[in-house]
Amino acid sequence: MLRLLNLNNLSRGLMAKEFDTYDRNGTLMVPDVLSAEGREWYSSIFRDAVTNFDEEWLAEQLLAPEYIGVESTAGENGTVGRPVDPSVIEAFVKGEFNRLYCRAVCRMALDKGEQNVIVYQAEDFADPVPEYIACEGRAVPARPLYASLEHATLDDFLELPPQRRQSALCVKLPDTQSTTSGS
Repeated sequence: MLRLLNLNNLSRGLMAKEFDTYDRNGTLMVPDVLSAEGREWYSSIFRDAVTNFDEEWLAEQLLAPEYIGVESTAGENGTVGRPVDPSVIEAFVKGEFNRLYCRAVCRMALDKGEQNVIVYQAEDFADPVPEYIACEGRAVPARPLYASLEHATLDDFLELPPQRRQSALCVKLPDTQSTTSGS
């Protein structure tokens, strides 16, 4: 589970506002690995996660058999269908939840008159990537990051190599202690 250090009612409200804008404008990213029913319910389930739960709950809901798509692979007797690997859905929703959260933190910083937000590792890895470690504690400008996160990820903004993505970097308000528990 991501440690979202500034997750509270204010940040959830801002996340919901961002989510509603994407949903209304038709720019909400819906994973194509979901079934037709999963794609139909995705928006509602995601909004529930934003307002009441977390990215793990979201992934759990989307991993229900009726929501998981089937990928086709060539087999000995022709095309064989098998459910999409759950890790694909988990990685997608973790990234999207984190993107909305980071936009909310940027908005909170700007509303408080802060110019920057601070990058931190929101999830532990046994073998952390050096490029990610180098970003920890880095102050990044909130306004350009907020704008970038409309269509990109924090990793993109930080210009991290695409082959090394871990979706574990996040941002916090400058006055936030790292020991605060998140979602």
